[in-house]
Amino acid sequence: MDDSLHSDAGLLARIAQRDPLALALFYERHVKQVFSLAVVMLEDRSHAADLTQEVFLLVWRYAATYRPTGSPRSWLLRLTRNRAIDELRRQRRRVQGASSSEMSGLPIWPAPPARTDPAERQAIRAAVDALPAAQREALVLAFFHGLSHQEIATRLQTPLGTIKARIRRALQTLLDQLQDKEQ
Repeated sequence: MDDSLHSDAGLLARIAQRDPLALALFYERHVKQVFSLAVVMLEDRSHAADLTQEVFLLVWRYAATYRPTGSPRSWLLRLTRNRAIDELRRQRRRVQGASSSEMSGLPIWPAPPARTDPAERQAIRAAVDALPAAQREALVLAFFHGLSHQEIATRLQTPLGTIKARIRRALQTLLDQLQDKEQ
C-alpha cells in the first residue's frame, strides 16, 4: 500500500483525483465521528445518517478544495457542523412558516435529550434562567434556535463582538454554576 493511503491528507488528494478506494478508506476512518457529531447537533439518528452520507458526498465533490493548513479531520468535522447548521436553519424556517396558532402550543425550550435525568434538566434550566437577560437571549438564539453569531447580532442590532462576548460569558457562568452544584 503506498503512502497516499496512510495519511488523511494523502487520501483527500487521491479523492480529489476521483479514487473510490481512497474515499472508502477515508469513510471507514471517519464515519463514526461524523455520525456522532450529526446526532448530537440534530438530535435525530435518521437525519444524522442522511447528513453523514451528504457530508461524504461533499468530500467526494470538494476534496480538491482542501488546503493542508489544518487537519483533514478538522476540515471534515467543519463540513459536518456546517451542514448540520444548514439543516437546523431549514427546520427553523419550516417552523417559522407555520401559523402562529399552530406554534402557540409549542414550548419555549426544546425537550432535552432523554438520557438526561429530570433533576439535571431542571438544574440546567434554572441556571439558564438565572443568566442576565442579554446573555440568556444570545445563548438561547445561538443554541436553541440555531442562529449564527452574525444573525444574532443583526437580529438584536448589537455588535458582533458583543454577541460573542455575551455567549462566552453565559457559557462560562453556566459551567461555573453547574460545577458548583456537583460539589
